[in-house]
Amino acid sequence: MLKHFVLNLNPHAQFEWERCALLHPITAEQPDLAQLLAADLTRQTAGTPKSGSYLIAVNIEVTVLEATASEAFASPVSPLAIPTVGEASALAEASRNGNRPIVNSVAPRPTRSIDRTPTFAEVA
Repeated sequence: MLKHFVLNLNPHAQFEWERCALLHPITAEQPDLAQLLAADLTRQTAGTPKSGSYLIAVNIEVTVLEATASEAFASPVSPLAIPTVGEASALAEASRNGNRPIVNSVAPRPTRSIDRTPTFAEVA
């Protein structure tokens, strides 16, 4: 049985399970190795294998077909910018005085009424 997988290595990943991930190259799903072995056992026994336990030998041979380095994995994530005590107290004082800092400065989009059908002159 020959299967192809993508092995992602990220030593700077936040979680341990993200540091080494084996993925299907098309669906990006993690393969269920037990299911793959059971399917191969079914093929070898020419039908549905009998219930029970099987002592099997698995030969894993790894051949690198292509290697790419990812820029995202090259350096750890930059730390968050945490305000100093002075900045935090200034923000708290402004909040107490009713002067709330602008968090999102996106201007509202103008809306168009759709209550009536526009005339040809309005469309052109």
